[in-house]
Amino acid sequence: MTTYRAISDTEIAVDAPLTQQLMQALKDNEIAVREGDASAPRIDHRAIVEPVAGNFRVFGGTGTFGSSEISNQVNSAVGQTHTILRKGTYRFRIYYFKATGSGSMRAVLYKNGSVIHTTGNIGSSTSFTSTTEQSFSYGDTWKVHLEEINGGISGAGVSVSIGCDQLGAATMGELCRVSNIDGTAI
Repeated sequence: MTTYRAISDTEIAVDAPLTQQLMQALKDNEIAVREGDASAPRIDHRAIVEPVAGNFRVFGGTGTFGSSEISNQVNSAVGQTHTILRKGTYRFRIYYFKATGSGSMRAVLYKNGSVIHTTGNIGSSTSFTSTTEQSFSYGDTWKVHLEEINGGISGAGVSVSIGCDQLGAATMGELCRVSNIDGTAI
């Protein structure tokens, strides 16, 4: 890792000589900031370009269907609340399923407590995927609900993955945080 070196005001003052050491520090400092050197200043992630919706997964792990938000339910259920830490537009892929063809259900996506997307109902089929693109600001929250429409569902659940463009994914630090007691990042 490249080491960050502070540059004094006298090194860049009017009529100060342009030295090899100063040029080396200018070159190395830019690299040290990108690499996260402990002595380098931090860049606020909100100052970086806003991501736009795309297929580069930034939430939901590596599983085929994303992060399991609700699982093994026999009636309506609510997933955890997540807080967005990066303003941008994201593609939500919501996979919802049940173990048998009995009953019917759907998934609902909430932003700051209000419905922003409702999936189609599944009845005799056992799974479906719904995709929606949504804009979020820093501090917005989201969660999913599994809604039982007609009784008889079993083994029902909802999984979510979130994607953005390649540039947004490349500059992504944390996207969201679970609102639990210790606030550990996902």
